[in-house]
Amino acid sequence: MLKEKEREISRFIDILREYPRGLTIEEISKLLPLNRNATSKYLNRMLISGQVEMKTFGPAKVFFISKRVPITQLLNLSSDLIMILDHDMFVREVNDRLLDVFLVKRSDLIVHHLDQTLVGASISPVFRKMISDGENGNERVLEEKITINGHRWHFFAKCVPVVFEEGERGVSVILRDVMVSKVLS
Repeated sequence: MLKEKEREISRFIDILREYPRGLTIEEISKLLPLNRNATSKYLNRMLISGQVEMKTFGPAKVFFISKRVPITQLLNLSSDLIMILDHDMFVREVNDRLLDVFLVKRSDLIVHHLDQTLVGASISPVFRKMISDGENGNERVLEEKITINGHRWHFFAKCVPVVFEEGERGVSVILRDVMVSKVLS
C-alpha cells in the first residue's frame, strides 16, 4: 500500500517537473489519468508535507514543485541543539551542534529509539513526557537542566510537532542554551 502511494506521488512529481509554472488539479488529473478527488487528496497530502506549493489565481489552485533546502543544511544553521523524532520516537535527524555537545556520532542517534540514546538517558521524565505531547500535536516549552559529560547545561527546551514528506507525524526537539541566550540579549 505504501509503495503504491510512493509511486503515485512520484508520478505527480514527474508531471510537475515538466510544467515548472504549475498545473491545476484538473490538468494534473487528466495527465495522470486519475479522478479529480484522488488527485486533490494526493496534492493536499503533498502540500502538507512540503513537496509541492500552491498559488491561487482566482478560483484556480495551481500546484508546482517546492523549492527546498536539505533539512540537514537548514538545521546546521542554528546554534540550538535540534533533534527530529518520528511518531515512534526514533531519531530521524539531528544537527551538528547537538552532536558536538553530546560528543556522539550521528550513527549513535539516527534510527535509534530516543530511550536507547545518550540524549534520551540524559533527559528528565518531565521532558520525556513533553516530547511525547509534542509528537501528539501539542507544542510545549520548559526549562531543562541536563548534565552532559560532566558539564551542567541549562536549556530552554521546545517541542514542535512536524509532518514528514510521507505524511507521518513527528516532533522536533529544540534545546537553546540559556547562557547563549543571555549573552545574545
